[in-house]
Amino acid sequence: MGAEYVVHLPPMFRDEKTGDYADDRVLSAEAWNRYIANADRLGRIMKEDYGLKMVLHPHGDSHIETPADIDRVFQATDPEYVGDLIEALADLDKELYVVCEQDLYGSDKGFPLPNAVKTRECLASLGLGRL
Repeated sequence: MGAEYVVHLPPMFRDEKTGDYADDRVLSAEAWNRYIANADRLGRIMKEDYGLKMVLHPHGDSHIETPADIDRVFQATDPEYVGDLIEALADLDKELYVVCEQDLYGSDKGFPLPNAVKTRECLASLGLGRL
């Protein structure tokens, strides 16, 4: 089908429908090491068996959510098999449309618009999009 990338969503620690906790917010050392090994393994399978580059999609309510989580995962994984979605998009060097989802369980109705503006400003500061 011509795809070059497969997007990997890390494990969620909250239920996407109810917002209830389904797992510990912070992974134990054992669980973290298992996640890293499995992310590298999945990335290797995607590359070697399917010719796809796996890119990580950090996600709210997942174990890879904050800038610190993102730095930690990329320090621990093999860049040959696990890549940053933003870098992959920026490397395309062409105009793109990007949809940014906002999972806002139980948020105040006045929150989404200012949050969307901040998200757009952040993406523009990374070279993705315009203000």
